[in-house]
Amino acid sequence: TLDKEIQQIAEDAADKYIEKGAIVIMKVGTGDIVASVSRPTYSPNNIADYINDEDSPLLNRAFSAYNVGSVFKLVTASAALESNISPDFKYECKGSITVGSNTFGCHNRAGHGEQNMAEALAHSCNPYFINIGQQIGGDKIYNLAVSLGFGKANYFAKDYSSASGTLPEKDMLKGPAVTANFSFGQGELTATPVQICSMINTIASNGEYYTPRLIAGKVDVNKNLIEEPTTPPVQVIPEEITDTVKEFMSEVLKEGGTGYTAAPYNVIAAGKTATAQTGIMDGDREIVHSWFGGFFPYIAPQYAVAIIAEDCEDGKISTCPAFKYIAEKITELNDK
Repeated sequence: TLDKEIQQIAEDAADKYIEKGAIVIMKVGTGDIVASVSRPTYSPNNIADYINDEDSPLLNRAFSAYNVGSVFKLVTASAALESNISPDFKYECKGSITVGSNTFGCHNRAGHGEQNMAEALAHSCNPYFINIGQQIGGDKIYNLAVSLGFGKANYFAKDYSSASGTLPEKDMLKGPAVTANFSFGQGELTATPVQICSMINTIASNGEYYTPRLIAGKVDVNKNLIEEPTTPPVQVIPEEITDTVKEFMSEVLKEGGTGYTAAPYNVIAAGKTATAQTGIMDGDREIVHSWFGGFFPYIAPQYAVAIIAEDCEDGKISTCPAFKYIAEKITELNDK
């Protein structure tokens, strides 16, 4: 299913902005992966040279599981809306929120002040989503995550699959602190770039989940394509809810949103940023990953994109400009 020209654009974006990480692009309204990139890369002519490389270039990072972070707030927002939490519900962020005996900080230590759901997503406000997670309960978020493909591997061909990622044990979500972590994508949760791209694809596809695929079919001796049967899509989020979530995501790319550096000049796009804590320390510094998940165009979306930059705290100079580059170049390509 890979598209040669789109794959090249994704490769170029990775070379410009992603030292270690991955990019996955899917065609909206299908499960087709049209680009899949992992960095750092390697030469297939000299595999032995890379076996002991500490940067693990032989690892396919597009199919590997990572801590997720705030891009998962799209799942929490969707579950909240489906649970009849109004998008106008307001919560005052004071820089942290206490759940039981645990205090969870916001990335804005001074607090965002009063936020509705659209503002909380645009500013990536942790306490807001922890609060609504406590209101609706972890089960609602968990069940939607499962429907979106979290926690299960994607199988593309015989002996060729992605990692499954991890979800917290459902029984653990009875604990308010575990649900709090889960609500903003932290804790036990891990996912692959393919899974994050599938989630974005589902929102862009009006709530229909398409099973990701990499193999379009086989070619017979006469070079005729014998297409592989595709799995029918499943409506996992009501369309009217994805309409609202898409509006929220468009605000992320506007001035004041955490993803403003991802806004392309030639097409209107939408997305969500994340800075995922890993709990892994490098001396006295915690390693964090930057994510961006988005789609474009905003009206009649065609492409869903997931980008991760390993050990990179600032998505404004990595994942966001990588998305901007991809959206601009693919739009230019389609306008030819």
